[in-house]
Amino acid sequence: MKLENASGANAEVAVNTTTTGAWETITFDFSEVGQLTYESVTLFMNFALTDPATQVYYWDNLAKQVSQLEMMELLCCSNTVTPGVYNDAAITVGSGGASQANTADALWYVYTAEADGTININSCFSVPEGIDTRLFVYTDGCDTLTAVADDDDGCDAPTTFGSILTDIDVVGGQDYLIEWDDRWGADAFDWELTFTPAPAPVVELLVTPGVYNDVAIVVGSAGASQGDAADALWYSYTAEADGSININSCFSVPEGIDTRLFVYTDGCDTLTPVANDDDGCDAPTTFGSICN
Repeated sequence: MKLENASGANAEVAVNTTTTGAWETITFDFSEVGQLTYESVTLFMNFALTDPATQVYYWDNLAKQVSQLEMMELLCCSNTVTPGVYNDAAITVGSGGASQANTADALWYVYTAEADGTININSCFSVPEGIDTRLFVYTDGCDTLTAVADDDDGCDAPTTFGSILTDIDVVGGQDYLIEWDDRWGADAFDWELTFTPAPAPVVELLVTPGVYNDVAIVVGSAGASQGDAADALWYSYTAEADGSININSCFSVPEGIDTRLFVYTDGCDTLTPVANDDDGCDAPTTFGSICN
């Protein structure tokens, strides 16, 4: 077989038949030729041989076969996704493209992180509950596939055959390749992608001893140091000399305002606890905080 194009950059591969009087499948392997754009295919029967006997050849169903690697590269960047729920996703049997040697077919998605943060991916809510999935996440493109995370059967009951990955760190603008393969089956399944932005950097307001009225924590600003809270208001105080400090919100108006207070040293990266209080004020502002 000869592949030809107008530029003259042609390629030839010879293969011997192994039977007579019957059909057989013959494969012409051009993988070592590398990238080749061709415009025509020419078949030579009994090429370069002279035989006085009459010979009849039949051929049919000429088809291009794509290697597993080529199919993976074709599929892995074909579906762009954003955070959301995807129902009835289905892996096409025979489509190829799986990155793992112990299976063949896969369904690929590419997600471009909208900002720094984390993502969660799961198929834990697939219906019916017995659907079995396997999940891989990569970066650095289809040619490299740098492994980030993977899971098989990580979901809790009743969908224990589902897959789940949580708190995967992502960098804004970077592509993340998501692969679902058919190692355990190709049934349609449901999956979800969620994104959580990285906490906003802590902004410290410089303060000196005094009274600060009507201070407010901005909802959604993040920055809280404790896992049971999200948002916080931070101040930085530089001691003018050796001594002691008192901090309190006991005089807040109205009296029912509820505050919680933490004091640290050693900077934002370390946060060495010094003191904290929740509801330490006397009546009538018993929900106020005081450290002294």
